[in-house]
Amino acid sequence: MRMLPIHLHLVGHLSESGLRDTLSSVQVSIDTADKRVQLVFDCLNMSGYDLAARVAFVEWNARNKERVSAVAVVTQNSLWHVVVATMALVSRQTIKAFATIADADAWCVTAAADD
Repeated sequence: MRMLPIHLHLVGHLSESGLRDTLSSVQVSIDTADKRVQLVFDCLNMSGYDLAARVAFVEWNARNKERVSAVAVVTQNSLWHVVVATMALVSRQTIKAFATIADADAWCVTAAADD
């Protein structure tokens, strides 16, 4: 049975503490999963983020990338698509930006099948 991606919904201006709270809410699911998981960050209702939040994500990702096979970021903000692509290169993690949740979910299912 394939596992669906874990969805994280981010709203408003994202602070470091807000991101840490969101990530901690799914940490047990990530740690106890039988296989590597895929994450979908729904940023459609995000207005911005603190640099500290981005740094916190990079650090969290480095600690968890063995348990996470793919990270999809859903945003309509074209600049954030560039930021996500850069983060993917720097982190050497499978991270990709999408305009819709449906596209992100489909990509995650493919990533899970390839894992």
